[in-house]
Amino acid sequence: MPPKQTNTPLSSWLIAGLLLLLFAVAGCTEQNEAISANVTLAMTRTVTVVPAFATPTASTTPTLTIPTPPPTTPTLTDTPTPLPSLTPTPLPTLTPLPTIPPEQRGQTYADLMSNNGGCELPCWWGFEMGVASLDEVRQFYTAFGPYISEWQEFDPHIPVQDRILGLTVTFVDPQINEGMQTSHIFFAQGDVVIEAEITANYEPEYRITPILQQLGQPAEIWMRTVPDIYEGILPAVFRLYFPEKGVFVVYGTGGVRVNDTVNICFDGFDGREGAILHLWNPSIWDPEGNKGIEERADGSSGGLISEGYPIDEVSNWDVEQFYNVLVNPTHTECLETPANLWPSP
Repeated sequence: MPPKQTNTPLSSWLIAGLLLLLFAVAGCTEQNEAISANVTLAMTRTVTVVPAFATPTASTTPTLTIPTPPPTTPTLTDTPTPLPSLTPTPLPTLTPLPTIPPEQRGQTYADLMSNNGGCELPCWWGFEMGVASLDEVRQFYTAFGPYISEWQEFDPHIPVQDRILGLTVTFVDPQINEGMQTSHIFFAQGDVVIEAEITANYEPEYRITPILQQLGQPAEIWMRTVPDIYEGILPAVFRLYFPEKGVFVVYGTGGVRVNDTVNICFDGFDGREGAILHLWNPSIWDPEGNKGIEERADGSSGGLISEGYPIDEVSNWDVEQFYNVLVNPTHTECLETPANLWPSP
């Protein structure tokens, strides 16, 4: 039986978010005219900007005047021992890192995308989820000369120390990622980074085969597509869930309509495939390892959603076949899904 369809508003459907930002393609005016594409993977959220906190001004405490009692016979009392004065211990100050010269930023960025700062996901560029501080992240990224914005969750029912802080780094240097605007977002609680959301546009290390080679077989895979070409492409999105690794990958690619099916071959899609990585510390968020993809999406600080359906319900592949086929870089098989299962955007 086909899966139950949901009436998801177009504004919240990933086609209007991830897909259209991933594959912004110009329409053809002549048969031989070159197709240009400018792709940006991004997630949108509504945030509350926190104004700078002003230094509180000391207020004058009213003095209570007590009348002097009449003289009495003096009594002996113990002389109180004065308490030692407490000197606050200053917090350590991070030494600013030297700014990377503009002509070196592109290569430095590419090296970090390639080696991930010497660590494995969900660690990102050397920052461990649940360990790194937001101050360390801010200091490191400042060296690239990016645009950095910060915000804070506002909920009067949540203690200040438990509220989520956010830091978004947007690279605007033309030498980074071929001039495409790319964002890295970090979420912290009590200044400790608990999650990250990384946009990986066109990065060869984060296409489908390298992702599976690095992370292994996902626990769950959900997918969503459309039945026909839309805005010049036939987009498809896959959500890969690796709970033991602390990684959730939203992967965008494209397919073709073949008779009554949509075929998705993961063959490069003209180099326009890309991913968004959601990273967290699994020993903190789900130590028992028994939460599924929908719970992860609902419990995320970022923009995770669980739209679509499990691939074994809507395609000719299950999770195991998805992994076994695509982990091989020379694969030739294609995933097929009935076109009539998917609503037009």
